[in-house]
Amino acid sequence: MNKVNNQLTTLLALSMGVFLVGGTVWFFGAFLGEMLWDVVIEKSESKSSSAFATETTDKNQLTLLGDSFSSYSIFRNREFQNDLKKFNINFRYQEESSQSKRAEFLNKGKADLLVTTLDRYLKQKPQGKIVGLIDTTIGADAFVFNTKKYPNLNSLQDLSELVREKQAKGKKATITYAADSPSSYLFSLVLSNKLDALDKSDFQVKEVADASEAWKLLENSTENVAVGVISEPYVTKAREEGYQIALSSEDVPKSIVNVIVASDRLIESQPKKISQFLATYYRHLDANVREPSEIQKQIAEDANVSSDEAVHVLEGIDFFTSIEAQDWMNNGTLKRKIDTTGAVLVVTGAIEEVPQNTDDLFTPKFINKAVKNTKALIRQVRDDNRSVADRLAGQGTTIKIRHSDSASDNLEHAKETHKHAHEINGHDRETHEHSSHHDRDPEFITLQNGSLKFQENITFKSGSMDLTAESQEVIDHLSEKISEYNSQTVAVRIVGYTSRTGSEPMNKSLSLKRAEVVAKALRSRGLKHKFIADGKGSQVALPDISPQDPRQQRTEVYLERIN
Repeated sequence: MNKVNNQLTTLLALSMGVFLVGGTVWFFGAFLGEMLWDVVIEKSESKSSSAFATETTDKNQLTLLGDSFSSYSIFRNREFQNDLKKFNINFRYQEESSQSKRAEFLNKGKADLLVTTLDRYLKQKPQGKIVGLIDTTIGADAFVFNTKKYPNLNSLQDLSELVREKQAKGKKATITYAADSPSSYLFSLVLSNKLDALDKSDFQVKEVADASEAWKLLENSTENVAVGVISEPYVTKAREEGYQIALSSEDVPKSIVNVIVASDRLIESQPKKISQFLATYYRHLDANVREPSEIQKQIAEDANVSSDEAVHVLEGIDFFTSIEAQDWMNNGTLKRKIDTTGAVLVVTGAIEEVPQNTDDLFTPKFINKAVKNTKALIRQVRDDNRSVADRLAGQGTTIKIRHSDSASDNLEHAKETHKHAHEINGHDRETHEHSSHHDRDPEFITLQNGSLKFQENITFKSGSMDLTAESQEVIDHLSEKISEYNSQTVAVRIVGYTSRTGSEPMNKSLSLKRAEVVAKALRSRGLKHKFIADGKGSQVALPDISPQDPRQQRTEVYLERIN
C-alpha cells in the first residue's frame, strides 16, 4: 500500500470514528434527554411515581408512604427522622395520594411501610400486616353543607328539600368527596345505613383525589356542590368560615382508624427495624402527650395554618398510645373492627366479602418495645401528673391542648352566627307537647342540623302496642346501626303515626305509646343514647294513599345531633 493510500485509510478511519462517537453521543443524548423529560413530566403528575424507579436495596433505608393528613405529622417531623438515625435507619416519608399506588409500591418492594385507614387497607389488600395503630378521628372528617352556594342549606331537612327541587327540574345536587381519604369511610358508613336524607342515588357524586380538592370545590361558587365530605385541616377551615357541619366522625366514634402497615418482605427480613421504628414513633407521641407543642407546630407547618387553628385540628384526632394499640390487637377489638368495617364495605360494594383470615391481617409483636417504654414513662410521671399517666395508658383523649381564648371565641362566634337557630326538622313544638315525660331533657330542646331518618319502618299488630315479629328483627338491625353513633352527640327520636280511624286524641295516645315501646325496645339492646318518643297520631299522612289505609300506621326512627 502506497503512502497516499495509507493517508486515505487513516482519514477514512478517523471519519468513521468521529461518526460513531458523534452518533453515539447524539443517540444517548436524545434517548436520555427524553427519559429525563418523561421523569419530569411523570413527577409533575404524581409526586411519587418517579421517586420509586427501583426496588429498595439499601438495608438502612426505610421508606414510608402516606399523605398530607394531619395525624401523620410525626412522620414528617425532622426530630423524629433524626432519632431514627440513631438506629442506623435512613427514614424517608414519601407522599402518595393514591391508595392503590401505595399498595402497588409496597408490593413491588419500592416502599417498606405505608400508613392508611383500615377500610382502605381492606380494600387495597397490600402485601403486608398492620403493625401499629395511629389514631381514630373524632371530628377530623365531616359532611359539610355548602352554605356559600346554598345559603339556606342549614339542615338535613333543607338538603332533602334541595334534592326534591333539583329532581323536579330533572337535575341532581352534587356531593364531593376524596375517594382515597380518611373521610371516604365516613361517606361509605353513612350511606350503608340507608338514611333518607343521604341517599347516594339522589346526588351526582364527584370523586376527587384528596380533601384539598373537595375543599376547593366547596369554595368555588361556580361549582354546583351541595355537600362536601372533607378531612382536616379543612374541617377546621370550614367551621371558621361558617359552613354547617352536618355530620362528623365525632358522631360516629372509632369509625375511622388509621394504621401502620409493614410489608411482608420487611417483616421477614428485618423485624428488628420495625420494632425500632415503632418504639421511636410512640416515644415521640408520648412526648406530645406530656407537652404537645411539637405536634402542634408540625401540624401548623404542614397544613399552613396558625398555631391556634392547629389546636382545632388536634381536637378532631384521638391518637393511640402504644398501650392502647397493643390492647386493641390483643383483646379482640381490632378483629371486631375489621369485621364491622368489612361489612360496611361489602354493603357499599367496595369489596366482595368480609375477610375470613382476620387474625392474619395484623400482629402485635413489634409493638412490645414501645409498650415497655410507655409503661416506664407512666411510672415516672404518675405521682406528679396522674392525668398524663392515664392518657399514656389510653384513657380519655390522648393529646389535650389549650388554645388562646380569642381563637376559641372566634370559632364559637362563627358557629353561633351560622347556626340554624330554631328549626328542628319540623318536630320541635309538637315533640315537646307529646314527648314521654321520662325522656324530657332541657338540653334536648334545641337540636342542630335537622335529622337523619332511617328508611326501616317499624309496624305493630293492628290496634295494639305489640310489635310484629318482623319489627323485632328491624329493631335488632337498627340497634346495631345506632350503636355506631356517639351517644354524647347524637340522640334518637322515635315518631309514631296512625291511620285516620277513630278519634284524634286516641290516635295521638296510641302513636305516642307505640313510640315509647320502640324506645324501650332499643334501650333493652344496651343503647345509651338519649331518646325522645313522639306521637303524631294521624296528622301527617303518607302521600298517595288514603289516610284511612292501614299502611299509615307506622313508627319512624331519626338520629339528631344534640346542640
